[in-house]
Amino acid sequence: MPEKIRKDSRENNKEDANNKENRNNKEYRDTKAKEEDLRKKYMQLQMLNQQLKQLQKQIQAFDSQISDLEGVKNSLEELEKTPAGTEILVPVSGGIFAKAELKDSKSLLVNVGANIGVKKTSEQTKKMLSDQVNEISDYKNKMRIKLDELIGRMHATEKEMEALAQ
Repeated sequence: MPEKIRKDSRENNKEDANNKENRNNKEYRDTKAKEEDLRKKYMQLQMLNQQLKQLQKQIQAFDSQISDLEGVKNSLEELEKTPAGTEILVPVSGGIFAKAELKDSKSLLVNVGANIGVKKTSEQTKKMLSDQVNEISDYKNKMRIKLDELIGRMHATEKEMEALAQ
């Protein structure tokens, strides 16, 4: 009998060791899987961050365009107040101006593309500029919505990473 007890005891010890080794292997695989998931989430977060930066740049570009257009509208309003015959400075190129005499402040030549100019009134031109501001503002608002959605996805990814790290 004692021989059978010893044999059973050795077999139980082997089974315990195998079970322990299997548990350790499973824990190891689980840890590796978590690390891989965490790595994937980190890469996803990096890509989302790049998209965020691109959207922010686009929004800044829209803000700059809107500001430029508003500046042109203000200049047109000032030009309307300027009487004919007034000497003005006309931009020739970046930082280069020529003196000129204003003949008509109510009629403008607007470049519509391919160096083609169309005669428009000051009011028509301001309306055209306002329409461009509205169109750019619509694009900007769409970008802001995408930006907010992206920030939400980034927060969700960060929470998933926190859960994996525990």
